[in-house]
Formats: sequence, structure tokens, C-alpha cells
Amino acid sequence: MDAGADLVVGAHPHVIEPHEFYKGKLIVYSLGNFVFDNMYEEVVRRGTILTVSIQKRQLLTWKLLPTRIGDWGEPSLLQP
Repeated sequence: MDAGADLVVGAHPHVIEPHEFYKGKLIVYSLGNFVFDNMYEEVVRRGTILTVSIQKRQLLTWKLLPTRIGDWGEPSLLQP
């Protein structure tokens, strides 16, 4: 944000991590997993899909939709 970003989204840690607003801008530290072949713990089967609406560099709306990887590796949306 300090360098001019309007939105930051992370995805590497394989788990869902918190989100926050910094200087009025959204940071999502990790979305978790959507497709991943190592399902040894429930926590790595969980993920989120981030949807955003942006107009003129302004974040109008945002939502995190929960997902889970099934026993056969198939991702699915969960009920919020």
C-alpha cells in the first residue's frame, strides 16, 4: 500500500490467513487452498475465493467465499 497498491492478495501458506484494512486498502494474507493434492489435515482442505468490485481504483465491494477440497481432490463452494 505504501508503494501504491490498491489491493494485496496472498496465496502461498496453504492455509487461510486473516485479512485487514491498511490505510483504507484491503489486504488478504492468504486465500488458503482451492486445488491441492496434499490433504493430510482438514486445515489444508479449506480455502476461500475472493470476489471484488472495483471502479476507478476504488474497492466498492468484496466478499470471501468459503471452499473445501473433497476426498477426491475436487473443490466445492461451502455455504457461508
